[in-house]
Amino acid sequence: MKKKRIIDPFDEEAAQRAAVNLLKYRARSEFEMKNRLLEKGFNITVVDRVIEKLKEFKMIDDELFAYLYAYDKLTLNKKGPFVIKMELSNKFHIEEDTIYNAINKVLEDINLKEIIRDIVLSQMRLKKDKRKIKEYVYKRGFESYLIEEVLDEVGGE
Repeated sequence: MKKKRIIDPFDEEAAQRAAVNLLKYRARSEFEMKNRLLEKGFNITVVDRVIEKLKEFKMIDDELFAYLYAYDKLTLNKKGPFVIKMELSNKFHIEEDTIYNAINKVLEDINLKEIIRDIVLSQMRLKKDKRKIKEYVYKRGFESYLIEEVLDEVGGE
């Protein structure tokens, strides 16, 4: 088992190294980075200075983070805009207007109906009826009028 290293809470360089190490794996929101560094035992003033430096060097950018998160969740995980909005707001504490802009930018880049069509067709292969498919897709965060349009196009039973 790995030994937990003792951290000097006022060591700004160690906090920077820890932050950069976290960013190696994936982009982080400012809120998430702050919490992770505090969990590691760094002092709040040190964490705030490190976050300011990361923002200065564009290593932490909530707008870019929100866009990347929304794009990945929509295209890879097939989650709808409503679910993504809730996750960004509740889990990462991204501001409302930043979320709105990120989701709108993603929706310009992708075809929402195609994603819904993929979900509907996969559910149809499982022999689910139209009502259950609609409920399933709606719970994933998509608007009901788009679900209806796609179901009518593919001829769901």
